[in-house]
Amino acid sequence: MNMDALYVSPGDAIDYTPGSALDAGEIVIVGELAGFTKTPIAAGTVGALHLRGIVEWPKAAGGGGTFAAGDFVYWDGSTTTTSSGDDLIGRAVAAAANGASSVRVLFG
Repeated sequence: MNMDALYVSPGDAIDYTPGSALDAGEIVIVGELAGFTKTPIAAGTVGALHLRGIVEWPKAAGGGGTFAAGDFVYWDGSTTTTSSGDDLIGRAVAAAANGASSVRVLFG
């Protein structure tokens, strides 16, 4: 039996139901997927978890590492890192020096 593919969506966002409320601008890791919220999502309510886009995220206080454009960016649960042991969230789209407070990340 041959089954044709069925287009579902562009893949920019997926439905996500959090166990606890999420504010706008939070990173969420679902398995190996990294997404972010553009708007708040109430606990137990379906909302959009965005998987693509360029977002500016904070770096760790005191530096948080240096990023060159194209470097992998990781998330440790509270800030971006250069550690491959943390969750991969995307790539830096511009350089961010060690003293910079944030890094721009391309998700997706």
